[in-house]
Amino acid sequence: MRIIAWNLGHQTQEREIKPVFDPAIDALRPDVLVLNEYVDGLSRDSLKAGLVRRGLRHVQCSTRVGHHNQVLIASRYGFAACAPLPFSDPMAVSNSLHVHFPSMGLELVGLRTPAYKRPADCAQFWNELSQFIRSARTRPIVFIGDLNANPSMERRPGGKTLAALRRDGWQIPEPVGKWSYRNSKAGTRIDHAVISPGLSIANAVYEIEIGGLRCAGPEKHLYDHAPLAVEIDVRLPSVE
Repeated sequence: MRIIAWNLGHQTQEREIKPVFDPAIDALRPDVLVLNEYVDGLSRDSLKAGLVRRGLRHVQCSTRVGHHNQVLIASRYGFAACAPLPFSDPMAVSNSLHVHFPSMGLELVGLRTPAYKRPADCAQFWNELSQFIRSARTRPIVFIGDLNANPSMERRPGGKTLAALRRDGWQIPEPVGKWSYRNSKAGTRIDHAVISPGLSIANAVYEIEIGGLRCAGPEKHLYDHAPLAVEIDVRLPSVE
C-alpha cells in the first residue's frame, strides 16, 4: 500500500489549491492520500471530484472544530471512520482523523500536530498522543502526517516522544530526502510516519520532485511541505 501524506499549508483558511497539486497527485499514484493542514468547504468540490476520477473514491474529512485545520483521507479501498482520538484540546481533535480498513484489518491515523506556542500545551498533546499510540501496539496501525517534530531532535517534547517510541519498537522510518518542510532559509524533517512493529515497511521518501515535477520549496507557486510517501506491505483487496 502506497500512502501519501501532504501538508497543504492552508493555515485555517479555505485557500486556493495550487496548480501543481493535480499533476503531483497523478505522479505520486497514492493508494491512500492523507491531506493535513487542510480546510474543507464548498470550494473543495472540484478537488474531491478529481480524487474520485483518479480512483480515490472513498473520501472523508475530519469534523472541523472551531476555525481549526482538518485532515482529509481519500482511498482506493473502502474504510470506516473510527471515534476521534481522545485529545483534550479541540484543535488536536480537528487536526486528526482515525479510520479503519476492514478488508485489510488495518488502521490509519492522519495527523497534524498543532504549532503550539505554550510548552505545556505541546507537552500535553504529545503525552496524550503517546498514550494512544502505545495502547494500539498490538494492532496493525499507521500514524502519518505533519508531526511538527523530528525523532533525531530530542530536546523538544515531540522529538523526545518519537525517539522513545522508536526505542520501544515502533517503526519511524527516516525518509529519503533532505527535508519535508522548507522556508526561505532552511529545511527541516518534521513529516513522519509511526508504524506498528508488526507491519513491514518497503520504503519512505520525501517527494520534493516527482518525475521532473517539482512540487515543494520556498517559492510561492510550490507547497512548503513535500509529500511524504510511505509504502507498507499489506495484502491489498480488489479495488472496491
